Amino acid sequence: MDVTAADYQLFVLGAMTRAPEPKVRDALTRLGADRAAMVRAGERIMAKRYGMRPAFEELDRLLGPARSEEPREADGETYLCRTYALPLWQDLLFEIYGNAQGIVWDRRFVRAPGSRPPAAPDDPLELEPWSMTKTEVEAAYGPLADGEEWSPYAAYELRIGAAEYDVTFSWDLFQRIVRQR
Repeated sequence: MDVTAADYQLFVLGAMTRAPEPKVRDALTRLGADRAAMVRAGERIMAKRYGMRPAFEELDRLLGPARSEEPREADGETYLCRTYALPLWQDLLFEIYGNAQGIVWDRRFVRAPGSRPPAAPDDPLELEPWSMTKTEVEAAYGPLADGEEWSPYAAYELRIGAAEYDVTFSWDLFQRIVRQR
């Protein structure tokens, strides 16, 4: 059961909870795929069980050589972080964290070096989906309160003055914001 780099991008796309429909349609068009192909690609990637066995070498064959590799600290542990370019998200890189054996532990988008996030609008409701990472949203609008986290999905609460918002991310990439009050 061979998988391709396009399959991996479809897997990432398919796992984006609350991704805006126009963005999904555009991404599927760019990959020459439809929703059924996205589901099948996700099933093929999940069958590989990258989080259950050493996978870094296979991911290098699939996604190309990592752009960078460095140790990172998280939750009191040291992990190896490899960074890959996914063509659907041109100004971003996809970080894949694994333990010393290469078993995948976490994945997230980060801004690519030399790429700048767009200026944050004064009204966070005008924030464009997929335009910022979680770190960039926090830098623009302030800290996010703890919320739900079901990797790759995460939802947080944001307070700006008297206004409260629910902010949703997938793979640490902004998906949507809803004003609560």
